Amino acid sequence: MKQVRHLFWDFDGTLFDSYPEILGSFINGLCDLGLQELADPEKLMPLIKKYLATAAEWCAEQSGLEKQAIMDAYRVHHARPHSDPPYDGLEDCLRRLHEAGYHHYLYTHSHQSAIDQLVRENLWQYFDDAVIGSDGFPLKPAPDALLALMERNHLSPENCAMIGDRDIDAIAGHNAGMKGILFDPDGYFPDFHPELTVRSMKELADTLLQF
Repeated sequence: MKQVRHLFWDFDGTLFDSYPEILGSFINGLCDLGLQELADPEKLMPLIKKYLATAAEWCAEQSGLEKQAIMDAYRVHHARPHSDPPYDGLEDCLRRLHEAGYHHYLYTHSHQSAIDQLVRENLWQYFDDAVIGSDGFPLKPAPDALLALMERNHLSPENCAMIGDRDIDAIAGHNAGMKGILFDPDGYFPDFHPELTVRSMKELADTLLQF
């Protein structure tokens, strides 16, 4: 990671801890459908962590309902106003790296609300640029959005790394020629080994600042 000075951040589950709200909305949706027997957080969370549709597909297989019905029930609750907290140590991590000469970029499938939340938390000041869902690029692990960010900021992939909480984030970085950093505070990806795996924001900053 010695050459890396440009960090591309996923939003949900990486900068902000969105999983408690997502899990709660998913469970509430299952209960609305009368599927309380499937509303087991320990079973659902690893599936949701992989991809929300994976959890919906599993519930559809178990219940005989359509996956779309399960996703629709989830979205009723997820659409309600909510605010996810930043991960512990995030501001300190962004600031320390920024002061050391690192540059931060946002790459998320979320929309303007992601930037708005960074502004509210006084964190947007650390970011140079962003690609959000409404920009219309193919979803991760496609590299298109990362390639576009690098092109308009005149960056070389060997100086860049993609940070995210799922394997597809690091794989998107790899597909763009970047390094991958997995933020895995709960150890959901023990068999996935990108260039760097960290469990906390402090560990991320401490490790990068060694180079």
